[in-house]
Amino acid sequence: MLTGLCKSKLMGTSKPAIEAWTSVTRRKQASENASKVRKKKIFENKEIGDFIIKNIEDLKSSENIFVFFEISLSKEILEILKKYSAKVLEFKKPKNILNKQEKKGGLTLFNLTDAFAQKNQKTAWLILQKLLMQGISEEEIFWKIFWQIKMLSAVKPYQNKNSQEVSEELKIHPFVAGKSLAAAKRFETNELQNLSQKLIEIYKNNRFNKIELSFGLEQLILNL
Repeated sequence: MLTGLCKSKLMGTSKPAIEAWTSVTRRKQASENASKVRKKKIFENKEIGDFIIKNIEDLKSSENIFVFFEISLSKEILEILKKYSAKVLEFKKPKNILNKQEKKGGLTLFNLTDAFAQKNQKTAWLILQKLLMQGISEEEIFWKIFWQIKMLSAVKPYQNKNSQEVSEELKIHPFVAGKSLAAAKRFETNELQNLSQKLIEIYKNNRFNKIELSFGLEQLILNL
């Protein structure tokens, strides 16, 4: 277990690094046998980053799950993480989608739901990060995605009807009906049901302090 290295591995290490390691290993229980540690931009602090890399083998052999989100990493550190990690995901900013919208004054929740409905993992994930940085709350984002899945599920049985008919049947705007009908074609009925169930689990786990809403949404998006 990771906690077994604390006394021996931290001897001779500076106080800030000890505190950093304590911070990294502070986590919420994910199961009976393992914990999940999620940290953002922790490698921006060189001392913390160096200490983690020095102890990377202990992280790999630990029963715990470590998830690091970084804006940028040196090639050397990235290669080390690739060597010892079960999975490394790299996302490059899609200029044709994000830059254009950002020049108009920022991204909106509708940009996120549109990317989600298109099953565009990378764009949806990037927009999620931007929205969080813009100060939009996790809860607001959660309920917007919930609304999107609910709308897709509602129109799915009407795939053989046009947007006007669906609009009248479900009492929604024709524009919303048309976009939802087009997007619903990308999803199977059971897929939408599973997404709804996952959202319920994310919300429930958040209420019991087992997971942050933003982390649950990231997992949902990356598994589209």
